Amino acid sequence: MQREWSYEPLRGLCRTTAKPQLRWAGCGAMRFFLRTHVAAPPAQVWQGFTRELFLDLAPPFPPFRLLRFDGCRRGDEVHLELGPGPLRQRWTARITDHGLLPDGTYYFVDEGQQLPRPLRFWRHRHLLQPAPGGGTLIGED
Repeated sequence: MQREWSYEPLRGLCRTTAKPQLRWAGCGAMRFFLRTHVAAPPAQVWQGFTRELFLDLAPPFPPFRLLRFDGCRRGDEVHLELGPGPLRQRWTARITDHGLLPDGTYYFVDEGQQLPRPLRFWRHRHLLQPAPGGGTLIGED
């Protein structure tokens, strides 16, 4: 797997780099992007999107413990525990949509049900896109 990291403020343009970059928006908000190339085609990655793949794709920060992973189809849930000791917080997300786009991109959308502070809203679409030259680019928009 090959990974590219970038951070993007809510009001800015994505800059994909080999090293993490952090840029803050005027309001103090930011977006985080991770893109991973996998040699398998999108249909195979979609069928094999398991707990193990979820853990392999997870960014190194913040550290978390995966409590539950049902999958990436509508109605599935993912439960995380973030932070150490008394600072631990729960993050529960429900998959609210999934499908296949005309260009061969598989996607699923997760929405926060229980969020860690200071988050009040979370909605995120994950993409498994055909990569130029073969394989799959796993990312988000």
